[in-house]
Amino acid sequence: FESDIYISSVLSINVFKSVKDDISLLITTCNIESSLPIVHIGVFITEQDKQNIRTAIDLIKLHRRQEKLRKDISSFMIKDLFKKEFYCEDNIEMIKILAEECVQKGLCDSNYAEEVLERERLTSTSFRNAIAIPHSLKANARHSFMSVVVNKKKMLWGTNYINLIVMMGTSITDRVRFQNVYNQLVQALYEPANVRLLIGSTDYDDFLNKLINLIT
Repeated sequence: FESDIYISSVLSINVFKSVKDDISLLITTCNIESSLPIVHIGVFITEQDKQNIRTAIDLIKLHRRQEKLRKDISSFMIKDLFKKEFYCEDNIEMIKILAEECVQKGLCDSNYAEEVLERERLTSTSFRNAIAIPHSLKANARHSFMSVVVNKKKMLWGTNYINLIVMMGTSITDRVRFQNVYNQLVQALYEPANVRLLIGSTDYDDFLNKLINLIT
């Protein structure tokens, strides 16, 4: 495990009880309880002990990835830009309304809606699995963002009927972080079952939790 863990200390049980260091994982031969993630092993380590340590390490890594992803997605997909059962006459009106909200919040310039519509005129950003990801071809947003609409009833977008809209804007300053989120989002939404799961979200927090679980 040399590439996965750093052994900060080897302590007796009495000394450990007084330690206040930031510890990610406790590996012990003693029968103790702790609020820390803990793996009990024998005096002579076995293959099962090694497997238990590996499982604990993988779980910690997963939680860290989820927490980082949660922070990144939360910074891009703010709660005020999440809507349920929000309908418009057509996709053009939807784009204009969502874009104007982002303009009002200082996330992009006033010409953003036209940039997104220009992209739509090239080819529709809707997909057959009931989602649309409208966006500009330019990375000129003031701050990267995602504006999300989740509807139970389908609306026509190009040649496809969709329930989930994720309008995106990319800023050059946080493009790398946003691109990482975008790549994982698109991969997760490729599966129709995942889209159906997200469509069933009850609110922003439920949608965010489901999305993070799908991605990680």
